[in-house]
Amino acid sequence: MSALTLTILQLAFLALLWVFVVAVVLVLRRDLSVRGRTPHAERAAPAPSPAAPRVAPPPAAPVPVGPVAAATASGSAVTGRRRRRGGEAAPLASRLLVVEGPQAGQAVPLVDQQVTIGRADDNALVLTDDYVSSHHARLRLDGDGWLLEDLGSTNGVLLDGRRITAAVPLAPGAVFHIGASALALGD
Repeated sequence: MSALTLTILQLAFLALLWVFVVAVVLVLRRDLSVRGRTPHAERAAPAPSPAAPRVAPPPAAPVPVGPVAAATASGSAVTGRRRRRGGEAAPLASRLLVVEGPQAGQAVPLVDQQVTIGRADDNALVLTDDYVSSHHARLRLDGDGWLLEDLGSTNGVLLDGRRITAAVPLAPGAVFHIGASALALGD
């Protein structure tokens, strides 16, 4: 091979490497700019999957323990009513609803003391979204109602437009966002 041919091949290879480096930088820039945005508001929701939504079946007969046992002993079930200080009963949400996003309309009954939400198959509510961690968030029954907590997810859980950092009480009808989905407690 002549020196001229070798030099031309080296320059072509160097140009190809620079094209690759620029492409990688552009992809990283795009990914980082999407992460800084609120995923459910800034990007279009992906097309719904043709397969049926995956929801774990509710357990056959939950065993009352802790706050559930106290609610059952006072005449109310987990999905029924809870007692207020004055003795009057207040409604306790019985379902977790997906109100917005690719799986809108899906509902999960709240029959356990805790309900996990995430991308993994062992969650009570499985959200098929790239912005959802495998075990993203958890709803757990507390003496006063349901608490919402983030399980250390990358993109967080938004309640009233703010990212939650600790377990927060969740009123029936309050909407929270995980990835491209909006969820709420309902009856």
